[in-house]
Amino acid sequence: MTFPMMPNPTIFRPIPTVTFLGGTEGGFAGFGGAITMASGPRQDRFLMLTIAFTGTATASCTIDGVSVPVWYPQYDGTINSVDGSQAGYAVARVPTGTTVPFTFSGAGQTAVYEILGLESVIPYDGERVNGTPSASGSITMQEGGMIFANLYSSNDNYSFTWSSPMIRTVNNTSYGTSRGASAAYRANTPSGDYTVSASMGSGTIYLGAAVFR
Repeated sequence: MTFPMMPNPTIFRPIPTVTFLGGTEGGFAGFGGAITMASGPRQDRFLMLTIAFTGTATASCTIDGVSVPVWYPQYDGTINSVDGSQAGYAVARVPTGTTVPFTFSGAGQTAVYEILGLESVIPYDGERVNGTPSASGSITMQEGGMIFANLYSSNDNYSFTWSSPMIRTVNNTSYGTSRGASAAYRANTPSGDYTVSASMGSGTIYLGAAVFR
């Protein structure tokens, strides 16, 4: 007697979607507020903050009243929640409510995103580089994942250009005296190594990027 072959089960992995909700326009030393979400309450809804720092100090963050770790890319290609750098990332699940409060203790500029369908709040890969007047680095994308990148620069007289197809969400060329900041993301791409880069007219760029899935 022969038996029919059992089909291999299809593993469904949701494709995350990203919506830019807003960003600050200027330097600050610690901030707080509330952000209105783009969608209604749902279990797979997350709030992401990406921060371009004025220095290398660590910071603390709360989202919806809950303390969350801030992740920092490092020059050696690792990413952790201990050593500060010019880029930081904080993310938390916010399944209920329409307006979500948050606080952040660091000095810098932020971009805020809503993510639907995220699997983990811990980044898979990170990269931190600097250069004059451009910076670029390689980062490993997860299948269907997202790259979030931001930069702090030593010059505020130029617009920032990101490598295609990064989507620029913040371009602040008046970030205090002789400083600038920018943020960008790339969503739902195949797995593999990607080069993330940004440039401006002159000055030093400190660029950080992290991959989430």
